[in-house]
Amino acid sequence: MSALNTLVDDLVTKVFDNTLVSAAELSISATYKSVATGAYNPASGAITRTESDIAVKIIKRNENTTGIGGISGVSQASNTSSANENVDYLEFLVRPVSGVLPNQGIDDELTVDSKVYKILDVQSVNMGSTRILYKIKAIG
Repeated sequence: MSALNTLVDDLVTKVFDNTLVSAAELSISATYKSVATGAYNPASGAITRTESDIAVKIIKRNENTTGIGGISGVSQASNTSSANENVDYLEFLVRPVSGVLPNQGIDDELTVDSKVYKILDVQSVNMGSTRILYKIKAIG
């Protein structure tokens, strides 16, 4: 890792640890549920699932409640049939979690203040070959 990558990584770590500026608390605690799907068992008709709850710090970027058709791409990602239903939409930043991100499973979730969000999209923000953080979109 180059010196600049190390410096940027250190600054981002301090932001997520809320230690960069003592008066500014930017990140909050959340729980990321990583769900890995396994093999299909024809005898039981079930697919095995392995779930892991990981404590993470997130920084909210965009949060709102809107009609299901009001967010680009959400109507295709949701199985909600009524166009009049509202959903909570959340965009957030999170630091890389070893063994979890970016290996997003189709059933991954994030819990923030007892609200559960379904992970829709994970995008990596890199500096050269160094993963700095992830931008994630979720609905709940």
